[in-house]
Amino acid sequence: TGGSYVVCALVQAWWLRDSLAAAIRKARPAFAPRDWIKITGPIFTSNAIYLVFSRMDIVMVGLLRNPREAGIYAVAMRAGTMVNILETAMASSLAPRISHLYWSDRRDEVEDVTLKAVYWLFIPTLFITAVLSVLAHPILALFGHAFIAGTWVLIWIAFGQLISVSSGAVGWLMNMTGQQNVTAIVYAVIAALTMAGYFT
Repeated sequence: TGGSYVVCALVQAWWLRDSLAAAIRKARPAFAPRDWIKITGPIFTSNAIYLVFSRMDIVMVGLLRNPREAGIYAVAMRAGTMVNILETAMASSLAPRISHLYWSDRRDEVEDVTLKAVYWLFIPTLFITAVLSVLAHPILALFGHAFIAGTWVLIWIAFGQLISVSSGAVGWLMNMTGQQNVTAIVYAVIAALTMAGYFT
């Protein structure tokens, strides 16, 4: 995995350099580390919290129940999160558009683009949710008979992802409009509440 990241980064760096105009390549670089840290610090914190808590539920099931149930839960949960695959794909192309419109003082268009994205995503995501819910039993059976016990986990996760998609790419929207500090605070509060919920 690490090797593939390195190769990808090198290819992207070469491609970017090759696509830049000669005048840009010869320009003297200017650095503003304090400004970048101020912006990227909260985003890094949010992503770190998200990364940890995207795995923490599996760890907690293993600790509070047993490793067997954690394995069943992990497979069902991963299958259920397939519901948001379209949102993830669209967010990567939507985020730069939101940023461009917002910082160009075209705020009304930001709302329009965001709402259109939700409208375009909802019906296909609802279809994926329905398919995963109906076929939850045979999908999990592909991993082995024991994994069928995670059927309801898959269904609940799928519907939870549907609700998330219907709310729009809120995290991306916040980060692209200069609200990254608020995003980091929200993530931290949710993390704390989640941990409290695990032990109650």
